[in-house]
Amino acid sequence: MMAQKKIGSYFIIQAIERGGAAKIYLAGQSGQKQNFILKELIITNSKDIRQRFEREARLMRMFDHPNIVKVHDYFKAGSHYYMAMEFVDGLSLDKLIKKKALISPLTGILIFQQVCLGLQYAHSKGVIHRDIKPANVLIAKNGRVKLTDFGIATPDAEDQGERLTETGFYFGTPVYISPEQLESSKYVDERSDIYSMGVMLYEMMTGKRPFESNFSSETITNIYNGKYIKPQKHNTQIPAKIRSVIIKAMSSAKKNRYANIKELLNTLAPLMKKYQEQKVITGQIKDYLSGKQSG
Repeated sequence: MMAQKKIGSYFIIQAIERGGAAKIYLAGQSGQKQNFILKELIITNSKDIRQRFEREARLMRMFDHPNIVKVHDYFKAGSHYYMAMEFVDGLSLDKLIKKKALISPLTGILIFQQVCLGLQYAHSKGVIHRDIKPANVLIAKNGRVKLTDFGIATPDAEDQGERLTETGFYFGTPVYISPEQLESSKYVDERSDIYSMGVMLYEMMTGKRPFESNFSSETITNIYNGKYIKPQKHNTQIPAKIRSVIIKAMSSAKKNRYANIKELLNTLAPLMKKYQEQKVITGQIKDYLSGKQSG
């Protein structure tokens, strides 16, 4: 039997994926029963990218919320930097959308509300996520929903956006970013995350994205002008209240969106009357994932 590869105090169970800047491993640690996600920064010749990675670790180690993935450790081994994170045994929201084609209104709004709670916590710490999208929402088999990847998040007190964009990394994913984020990172605030939440809810309810996933002039113009196919055109079964949440959250003008996550959560409250307890919410999501409930 081959010896397991060790990185720092962690042993590698399996490689999960490799992106342009990082490798992701499932890892364990001697004396610990739980597994971890080990994120390895593989681009080592860029100071800006390393600072971005370090900042993500610093921010997420500061966070302690049930709807945000916990970072346990940050360290250097050899010439590479690593982040050890909570392992969420489940799937990402983008994979769930692909699996289901579209999410049922009830389960969709419960997932959405749980992400809102995590985001509200981050905002209360003065941190704007800036890359809200289904791939950054993890759903555990037990029904718990967690927001992850604060790699381009920025505290209000820090204005590093312009400098970091010089590395060639654009802040955000085209289809999900707000009009003001297209213009300049200095215009980004809580309402920019709310816009991205609206796009994500649109995709959950319709199985489609409101804009093309590219930076063509047509896509940029459509985002600026708020020009997209209304969600009810794709799915006539979306409740009117959810449609109105999508449209308001996705307003091209910041002043027309929800002012903050609290206002958005208050708007969702009438839809959550039967789901006040966390165990009821996670139970519904768990049953939906397992196929026990379609609603």
